[in-house]
Amino acid sequence: MYNSAKLYLIYIFDFDGTLLHSNEAKNNAFMSLAHTRLEKNYMQALLKDKKLDRYQIIELFCKSTKYSYDDSIYYFEFNLEKTLKNAKVRIGAKYLLSQLIDSKALLFISSATPDAPLKRLVNFHFPRTFDNNNIYGSSIDKYNAINDIIKRMGCKKNNLIFIGDGKDDYDAAQLSTIDFCAINGGTLEEANPSLVFIKDLTHVHNNSQH
Repeated sequence: MYNSAKLYLIYIFDFDGTLLHSNEAKNNAFMSLAHTRLEKNYMQALLKDKKLDRYQIIELFCKSTKYSYDDSIYYFEFNLEKTLKNAKVRIGAKYLLSQLIDSKALLFISSATPDAPLKRLVNFHFPRTFDNNNIYGSSIDKYNAINDIIKRMGCKKNNLIFIGDGKDDYDAAQLSTIDFCAINGGTLEEANPSLVFIKDLTHVHNNSQH
């Protein structure tokens, strides 16, 4: 549940799809690995399985097509990072982050993107906004990232909120028993359409869901 009247001490953001419109770019990067109609159909089927991470998707694709896994990973990540530098920041993201910084809130990111490219992209799109130590990539899952933040900051759970568009974001927040704010356009909207979804991040503090 998200309480719009409450200001939190700690805000944890997902990155892809939440702060950056990157979901389409990621799908395009996966599809660029497929060349024939059969390969494209198989890749689309893999992308529908939300339990698979990027490495599992590419590993299964390469086993089926006999392409080199190492070459495919390199090609995928090189093209994705280049494309994401041109991706659009979600409306209201920079305004919200500046307001939170002014209010002395602590800002974190927890994402399934690998750590090194995630930090480069965060610093490219949001310079001087997030401390690198507060950016959690795929080396730690979101549930454990949340609990590491709680331990590091020594704060109570009612002082945190997770803002994300993915079912994995919502599940991690629920499992950690912290508040959650749902953003539209991701896997969560399909999995749990009864939630209230926010399109514009400037509305984060003007909306609530129960």
